Amino acid sequence: MRVARVVESAAEDREVVVVVVPVAGEPLGNATIPGVQRVVRIEPGAGANPRPALIRMLAQPEWRDRLQVSGILPRAARAAPPMLADDIFSALGRPTGWAVHVARAGLAPLGVALAELLDAPFATLDLDDDDESLLRRLGEHAEAHAHRRLLSAFAGCFSGIWLAAPQEAAAVAARHGVPTAVLPNAIRIPASPQHVPSSPPDLLFVGNLSYQPNVDAATALVEQVQPRVRERTGLPITVSVVGHHGGDPRILSLSRHPGVMVRGFVNDLTELYARASVVVAPLTDAAGTRIKLLEAFAHTVPVVATPAAAAGLAVQDGTHLSVGRTFAELASHVATLLADPQAGARMAGEARRYVEENHSPPVVAAQVHSLLRMAAETAERAHPDGPARTTGRIPVSQAAITETESAG
Repeated sequence: MRVARVVESAAEDREVVVVVVPVAGEPLGNATIPGVQRVVRIEPGAGANPRPALIRMLAQPEWRDRLQVSGILPRAARAAPPMLADDIFSALGRPTGWAVHVARAGLAPLGVALAELLDAPFATLDLDDDDESLLRRLGEHAEAHAHRRLLSAFAGCFSGIWLAAPQEAAAVAARHGVPTAVLPNAIRIPASPQHVPSSPPDLLFVGNLSYQPNVDAATALVEQVQPRVRERTGLPITVSVVGHHGGDPRILSLSRHPGVMVRGFVNDLTELYARASVVVAPLTDAAGTRIKLLEAFAHTVPVVATPAAAAGLAVQDGTHLSVGRTFAELASHVATLLADPQAGARMAGEARRYVEENHSPPVVAAQVHSLLRMAAETAERAHPDGPARTTGRIPVSQAAITETESAG
């Protein structure tokens, strides 16, 4: 969704071609983005022999340095390696002078390679989240190290680096010594949401259920929060778990609990938000900002969440949502809102106003335009004589420094 909002904003005053490289998450399917006339889909591993592209890269000192510093790439980057740029360049018709925008860190090496083939005037990278920090907290240290090495090698190739949350933008900037900017997530706001909670009350969880923190949160809602709410209220509380899960048995098994419906991916969530009594987000860890919380705010559904779920949003406990640090606190907040629907409606109204003022498409589109102009100006100052195919060699000594730092 974030990628679609950024692209839609850019397409308001630019010609935009979208290249889809499916390496993770929900499939694009037949989705269209307003203003985008052309979508090119590239399947990793289905193109030409990548060996000539690799040989060409290794002949360039800049690429030898980058690959030495980055070492073993993160999973997504290995699935879509920089050699794939040749296939994309050919599929686009081998144009020149196109700027490049890259979504997520895993595609950064590929984006740099494509920008060089295109003689791009500038390139931007939307990290969205601080993947390295999240992976460390989840105990995936090898993958976290890979993300640090990747940004050490490639972050300097971009004229703009964006993240969704202010504290994560500051952390990435400090860690890698590169300027970063905050681009909030944007969501479409329904004109007049109809919120008519079902009876018995239904607790709603929405998220990408191939993402481990969301799997843990959905499980906690069903196994920890729902039983406590039932006990407190005496009501047969139900739970709807919504999101792409790829048949994960951990998610499918949740439907064995009383009153739990696992719905999988739902294209239009309007009806589910309309009938939900409370949206519950019991995440114990996450990165960036939760778009699904913003969706709930926009649909005027009361929200109960952990501090991790609300992180990165300028919202206040008791004003825009109820924050609980334990499963017992979450259940208590849910029971309170069920007992006082008017209080929940007031809170949901404040939350909708917050979204309108900070996360609506027009507000975020203006920031996309500004950030793209800044990136173009940054690149022009750095290379006044025209597009630069590289940003210069990385000193070989930096490889050892980066490796030492990433091992901590």
